[in-house]
Amino acid sequence: MTHSARVLAASMTALLAVLLVSPAFAEHRGAGNLVVAPTPRPGQTSARFVGQITGVLGSDASPTGITMQLQVSRTVTVRLAAKTILKARSAEAQVEGLMVGDFAVIQAVRGSLDWNARRVIFDVDPFGPIRFFTVTGSVVRLNRADTQVLLALPGGSTRWIIMTRNTHYSLDGVPTEAAPALLRTDVLQVDVHKVPRGWVATAINVKSLRNPAQSHRATSP
Repeated sequence: MTHSARVLAASMTALLAVLLVSPAFAEHRGAGNLVVAPTPRPGQTSARFVGQITGVLGSDASPTGITMQLQVSRTVTVRLAAKTILKARSAEAQVEGLMVGDFAVIQAVRGSLDWNARRVIFDVDPFGPIRFFTVTGSVVRLNRADTQVLLALPGGSTRWIIMTRNTHYSLDGVPTEAAPALLRTDVLQVDVHKVPRGWVATAINVKSLRNPAQSHRATSP
């Protein structure tokens, strides 16, 4: 091999090595059908958003963005791209796809105008670091002390909800002076604070088919 050929071969080897570790090249390669998430460029701001989905932009089959209610009482809209990895944590979430009311953890990078999602993990039930959220379910039963209510959630699971002296109550959105007597199969909308001892209700709204002004539902003294 001539000196020129050896120099050319060495140059091509060095160039290939650079490409293999390049973030831009990494976005377009993978093993089989493996999807590789794009790597943030140097100096690009990244963030993790945790919360509940309040809006899905685009069509159900091909969503283009997500609006989320975050833990600190603010919302954020994150754009979805072809390279965004969507990962459902349960079979139900996989079948239904992204929906309003789902819970999500999003890894995103800041673009010139908005946030772009790199990875979205979602489920129909709260998971992981999600601490403040709202769930709707039907009453299965109460404990003997009437301090906890077992709630059947849309995903098929059940959860004990802890009621405290600081829990606020309402009937069809109208605040009540006392806690309503909860009945089996009542539908409750519960604002939850997830703590180590369980799910604590900060507010419970009892949903009734009747007009609150005409309702004779009993309330606890």
